Amino acid sequence: MCTIYGITFVLKKEEEEEEEEEEEEEEEEEEEEEEEEEDDADADDDDDEGRRRRRRRRRRRRRRRRRRRRRRRRRRRRRRTTTTTKKKKKKKKKKKKKKKKKEEEEEEEEEEEEEEEEEEEEKKKKKKEEEEEEEEEEEEEEEEEEKKKKRRRRREEEEEEEEEEEEEEEEEEKKKKKKKKKKKKKKKKKKKKKKKKKKKKKKKKKKKKKKKKRRRRRRRREKKKKKKKKKKKKKKKKKKKKKKKKKKKKKKEEEEEEEEEEEEEEEEEEEEEEEEEEEEEEEEEEEEEEEEEEEEEEEEEEEERRRRRRRRRRRRRRRRRRRRRRRRRRRRRRRRRRRRREKKKKKKKKKKKKKKKKKTTTTTTTTTTTTTTTTTTTKKKKKKKKKKKKKKKKKKKKKKKKKKKKKKN
Repeated sequence: MCTIYGITFVLKKEEEEEEEEEEEEEEEEEEEEEEEEEDDADADDDDDEGRRRRRRRRRRRRRRRRRRRRRRRRRRRRRRTTTTTKKKKKKKKKKKKKKKKKEEEEEEEEEEEEEEEEEEEEKKKKKKEEEEEEEEEEEEEEEEEEKKKKRRRRREEEEEEEEEEEEEEEEEEKKKKKKKKKKKKKKKKKKKKKKKKKKKKKKKKKKKKKKKKRRRRRRRREKKKKKKKKKKKKKKKKKKKKKKKKKKKKKKEEEEEEEEEEEEEEEEEEEEEEEEEEEEEEEEEEEEEEEEEEEEEEEEEEEERRRRRRRRRRRRRRRRRRRRRRRRRRRRRRRRRRRRREKKKKKKKKKKKKKKKKKTTTTTTTTTTTTTTTTTTTKKKKKKKKKKKKKKKKKKKKKKKKKKKKKKN
C-alpha cells in the first residue's frame, strides 16, 4: 500500500506542476495576443519597414507557440509511459530543468536579437531624420537663393527705371535748353530789327535836317538876292546913266557867283549820297556777320549733341559689361558652393560607414556625433549670412555715391 500511496502522491504533484505550467503558458499566450492586437492598432503607418517589423514579430511568436505545443505533447506522452520508479522521475526532473534552461537561454537570445533589430531600426530612423533635416536645410537655402534672385531682379529693374528716368530728364533738359536758345535768338533778332529801325530813323532825320539846311540856305540866298536887287533898283533910279556900265559888270559877277553857288550845292549833294551808300554797305556787312555767328552756333550745338550721344553709348556699354561680369561671378559662386556641399555629404557618408564597421551595438556615440555636426553647420551659416549683409551694404553705399556724382556732373 505504501508504494501505491507514494506513486499516487508523486503523480498528484506532477499533475499539479503540469497544471501550473499550462496556466502560465496560457497566460503568456494571452499576453502575446494582446500585444499583437496593440501592434495592429498602432500599425497605421504604411512604411515598408513597419511591415517588416510586424512580420518578424509574428514569426517569432509563432515559433514560440510551436515550441510550447511540442513540449505539451511530449509531456502528455511521458505521462502515458511513466514508470513508478523514483530514479526515473529524478532524471526526468533534471532533464526538464536542463530543457527549461535551454529554452530560457534561447528566449534570452531571441530577446537580444529583437533588441538589436530595434536598435538598428532606431539608427535607421535617426539617419532618416538627419537626411530629412539636411533636405530641409537645402530647401531653405534654395528658397533663400530664389529670394535673392528676386531681389536682384528687382534691383536690376529699379536700375533700368532709374536709367530711363535719367535719360528722360536729360531729354527734358535738352528741350529746355533748345527753347532757351530759340528765345535768345528771337530776342537777338528783335534787337537787330530795332537797331535797324533806329538807324533808318536816324538816317531819315539826317536827310530831313540836310534838306532843311539846304532850303534855308536857298531862302537866305534868295532873300539876299532880292535885297540886292532892290538896292540896285534904287541906285539905278538915282544913277541910271552913271552906272549902266557898272551894272553890266555886276551882272556878270553875280552870274558867276550864282554859278559857283550852284556848283557848291551839287558837290554837297554828291557827298551826302556817298555817305548814304557807305552806311548801306556797313549794314550789309553787319547782317553777314550775324548770319555767320548763327551758323557757328548751330555747328557747336550739333557737336555737343554728338558728344552727348557718345557719352550715353559709352555709359550703356559700361553698365552692360558690369552686369555681365556680376552674373558670371554669381554663377561661379553658386557652382563652387554646390560642389563643396556635395563633397561634404560624401565625406560624411564615408565616415558613417567606417564607424559602422568598427562599432558594436552602442547608441551613445551616434547621438553625440549627430548633435555636434548640426551645431557647427548652423554657426558657419550665420557667419556667412552676416558677411553677405555687410558686403551688400557697402555696395549700396558705393552706388549712391556714384549716382550723386553723375547728377552733379
